[in-house]
Amino acid sequence: MGVLTYSAISKAGKIISDQFSDADATKIVSLKVPIEYDEINLGSVFEIGLGELPAGSVLLQSQIEIVTIFRESVNSSSPRISVGLKTAEYDDTDLPVDYHKKLIFNDYHLNSGTGTYRAQGFLIRPQGYSITDSRSISKQINNTDNSIVAYINSLGVWSSGGTLNTARAKSGAFGTHGSAVICGGSMSGVSNSNTTENYNGTSWSNSNNMSTGRRYAPCCGTSDEGLVVAGTPSLTSCEEYNGSAWSGGGSISTATTEHQVTGAQTAAVMFGGTTGSPTITTEEYDGASWTTSNDMIQARENFAAGGVQTATFAVSGDNGVEYKYSTEEYNGTTWAIGNDSSIQTQANDGAGNISQGIISGGMTIDYEGTNIDYSQITEEYDGVGWTTGNNLITGRRFLSMCGEQQSCLSIAGDAGSDWSNVTEEYVPSSLENLSQGSLNLFITYSYQ
Repeated sequence: MGVLTYSAISKAGKIISDQFSDADATKIVSLKVPIEYDEINLGSVFEIGLGELPAGSVLLQSQIEIVTIFRESVNSSSPRISVGLKTAEYDDTDLPVDYHKKLIFNDYHLNSGTGTYRAQGFLIRPQGYSITDSRSISKQINNTDNSIVAYINSLGVWSSGGTLNTARAKSGAFGTHGSAVICGGSMSGVSNSNTTENYNGTSWSNSNNMSTGRRYAPCCGTSDEGLVVAGTPSLTSCEEYNGSAWSGGGSISTATTEHQVTGAQTAAVMFGGTTGSPTITTEEYDGASWTTSNDMIQARENFAAGGVQTATFAVSGDNGVEYKYSTEEYNGTTWAIGNDSSIQTQANDGAGNISQGIISGGMTIDYEGTNIDYSQITEEYDGVGWTTGNNLITGRRFLSMCGEQQSCLSIAGDAGSDWSNVTEEYVPSSLENLSQGSLNLFITYSYQ
């Protein structure tokens, strides 16, 4: 017989049916890749080709051990290192082949991720100056463009931004780091405010009021196409913002408060909250009206969220009995359980998306079981797990967040003594100050 070649599907079928010949023997490959400190900066990418991983093969096992020691001459921030297997294969229509869906029932998985350098398999995020760690994956369908990718980034750092004109808490916020809006909430002498402020990246200015004052009313969208949904006192109404003025939008089916909403003004999803007790209800908005979608798995109120209508996360909160740290993910149709956050929290807020999310503040029960009423804790989400980030400058609960994981705002809230008027900005710390150190990737993989 001549040399046999197989597509990934056919070779996976041979594995499943145990029909390998001698030509299908397992191969084992080992690599060592050193990376020096002076090669690293924020966003550095190192792509290591896997020469001995033929197209159509099946990766049976892959492990990377990362040994790294870094030092910074100025600040205490350390690099975080995301390492994974990057693959790509396209069908006749130039669309990625979704082997994951085809073979998941046989426990074979396609490497997948969100963004150019994300990949399933390995994620290392040093919190100190040194780390030795390893990750492994098994039985992955391999494709035609195969390489190990090391992506260097850093945890964000909070800094002070512009001061709100009016201190408040339990408000809604939407927009980006450089163009944001905050509306409603509670403030001195006013339980349900209708006031609005715009942020230009430096300072806040007053804008036109909402038609209805409300608190615990979450928002989504951009600064010139925003949406505020329901809230206290017992509201079903929504309002839409065009950058300067509010107008009426479609109403949700049941008065809800302490819930969350993500997405855009014309494609939003709201979920959870309370209608008298914590709820699991989900509704979607098309810019005109709301329709019921599938329920959440766990009832929760006063929780954090981020994302878009078809890909969103919900985490933490209160179910009426205890604080939560569980995560759920929504795909536009149904909810699924994700990995837990580090600590039990409620009255926090979130921003970003399902693969790069962030939460901060709230009321927490820390690692030792101690209640913290005004938390400074920040956590980042990568779509798989949560990593503790750098603390807020000012601990707050019932605060508001908007923006992306690597460029977001934490605004207002209850700081204990009174409502807060602070804004904090979260951006990655620079890695330009690395003064010494090296990183070694020890890669071993086997395939058939």
